[in-house]
Amino acid sequence: MLLTISVVAVLGLGHAQVLSVPQEPAKSAPATAYYDVESDPRKIWQLLADHFHLFRGTPTALWLEYELAEVFGVAEPLDAGSAPAIY
Repeated sequence: MLLTISVVAVLGLGHAQVLSVPQEPAKSAPATAYYDVESDPRKIWQLLADHFHLFRGTPTALWLEYELAEVFGVAEPLDAGSAPAIY
């Protein structure tokens, strides 16, 4: 779970493609009132895997591939189909 949260925080994936920001948020309401915030770690991991191809050739992809292989012993590439098994 910590890896999932760290990866999503580093990538900013939620703000990049999934969440929408209103044009003029009220100043008194908490920031989470304006976002659809996902809290299920499995869904967050699946979302990352669904879009992981967008990171191909980037330092982020190289780092995550290295971590999965060397730290966790995962040999298969991360993608939408392999996400549940890797999680």
